[in-house]
Amino acid sequence: MNKCLSKNGYLIMTVGNRSVDAVRQPLDDISIEILESLGLKLVSKFNRNILYKNSPSRLPFNKNERSISTISQETILLFNKMED
Repeated sequence: MNKCLSKNGYLIMTVGNRSVDAVRQPLDDISIEILESLGLKLVSKFNRNILYKNSPSRLPFNKNERSISTISQETILLFNKMED
């Protein structure tokens, strides 16, 4: 992504932290770490509730017939490519 951006260009990314086998996967933190290692600078990070979802808020889970929550918030990340 760094090669595709112009100098002083911006990248906006929307990610959702999900759970796999009841373990939270912090995709926002992972994305920040990767993009900063590629030379981009995090300008802003904010969370917002997902207002209109096409999927239910809970889904069935096979083990012990429990249900799991689906993503209810998303994180918006704004990065800047600084001049070389």
